[in-house]
Amino acid sequence: MSRMRIDYAGVSLVELLVTIMIVGILTAIALPNFQTWIRNARIRTTAEAITNGLQLARSEAVRRNTNVQFVLNADTSWTVGCENVVDNGVVGVDDTVGDCPAAIQSRSKGEGSANVLITATTVVFNGFGRAANATVDVTDAGGGTGLRPLRVTVASGGGVKLCDPSVGAGDPRVC
Repeated sequence: MSRMRIDYAGVSLVELLVTIMIVGILTAIALPNFQTWIRNARIRTTAEAITNGLQLARSEAVRRNTNVQFVLNADTSWTVGCENVVDNGVVGVDDTVGDCPAAIQSRSKGEGSANVLITATTVVFNGFGRAANATVDVTDAGGGTGLRPLRVTVASGGGVKLCDPSVGAGDPRVC
């Protein structure tokens, strides 16, 4: 009678432990870089939201031919609205010709990014889309290495630009 040999499929305990150790080491190496990437993404998201709000305020000022202000609070919330609120008297209609509400659009702090520091400011665009020079710096509240603070600038002509103060001359992202 011959004896049959049975082969078992699977992995041994030693192989499993070695695999877990390798995954743990790779995770420990990658985690700090991943956290820095997340923090930089929060900075960029906040800076882009501020840029979009400023561009909206400028376009609304030109469209309505009146002064429209962008009010940025320290908690990253902002509001775009008319500097001089006008109501033409039509009940229930806030977007007809002649109306200029105090809040055209707003962004609450709950929509913002956590742990991001900004400088609160108010920018007023006139009917030609021009505004006084303004700068908003967006950084991480915790600080640290590898973080890229961004800057949103408004030129006197009303142009809004998102730039990176840490890049060198010749780079299109330079401030």
